[in-house]
Amino acid sequence: MKEKEKCQFCGGILDHKKTNVDLRVNNEFIIFEDVPAKVCGQCGEKYFSAEVYTIIEERVKKKEDVKKVINVPVMCFPVSV
Repeated sequence: MKEKEKCQFCGGILDHKKTNVDLRVNNEFIIFEDVPAKVCGQCGEKYFSAEVYTIIEERVKKKEDVKKVINVPVMCFPVSV
């Protein structure tokens, strides 16, 4: 039986899931949906393969397969807390 992979941050078990990746590139906010990843069931940390990173990088450069465009509000955090 193969030992389950553990999160490097909290030691939780990693599960294979599809998740979203949010990136900010040159003042553009880009969201990738349904990205294959290993996700920690305890803290939510996401791990991606080199192949996934390469695909994301190529698509960001070429702006391929844009499914839709949305408006994103930008808010300022109060100066004092």
